[in-house]
Amino acid sequence: MRFIIAIITTILMSSNIFAQNTNPINIDGFNTEWGNPLAKEKDKIGLSYQMTNDVRNLYLIVQVTDTAIQKQIIRNGFEVWVNKDNKKDKTMGVLYPRPSKTADIVDMPQDSLKLIGFLLHNGNRSMKDSEVRIASHLNDDKQMIYELQIPFNTFYKEKLTEADKKLKFRIGLTIKEPAMTDSDGMGFPPMGMMMMGGPMGGGGGGMRNMQRVMNANPEWSWSEINHWFTYKPTL
Repeated sequence: MRFIIAIITTILMSSNIFAQNTNPINIDGFNTEWGNPLAKEKDKIGLSYQMTNDVRNLYLIVQVTDTAIQKQIIRNGFEVWVNKDNKKDKTMGVLYPRPSKTADIVDMPQDSLKLIGFLLHNGNRSMKDSEVRIASHLNDDKQMIYELQIPFNTFYKEKLTEADKKLKFRIGLTIKEPAMTDSDGMGFPPMGMMMMGGPMGGGGGGMRNMQRVMNANPEWSWSEINHWFTYKPTL
């Protein structure tokens, strides 16, 4: 009888339903702990990703091989949204990297991030002082690696328990379109609004200024990319 119970226990412990991440994830911008290739790949948006958790943290890795998408992330910004009610909702998220005209893929900015909708701290945060941890790196294969750690106590509870076994998170990955600003610092609405007949500026000046920005930055992508997926944490 004890032998049978031992076998059943072993099966349950090895099942993905009951397993949780027991290998520490070091947030350093390398995919050492994740394996290669990653679990999920989206060819249409030029990236692959994987998520895991332990009882106290969510972990995400995103790997980008497409150089055009890498440039769009660096220049326009990248956002990760988390909703614990499995809804496509952009009320709690992490913005990193922030949009930058001068940032380089090889030397991504590592100084600050922006938090929105968290329980503890929000707004611009120093990377070294933030409870939410991020690291990015361009590896030897020219792949952009993005790692993220979000403690559950920053938006939900101290740690997961058996009561959370039916919990599902909706995760959103957003690669932003550029904020159009000309040399005089004049702001313009997103491309979608312009195409739908939005504000054009006096006598079409807005469109002419927008065209100058596009001509000066031909490598930019001019559309926002959104990808949502559901993640069921393991306990």
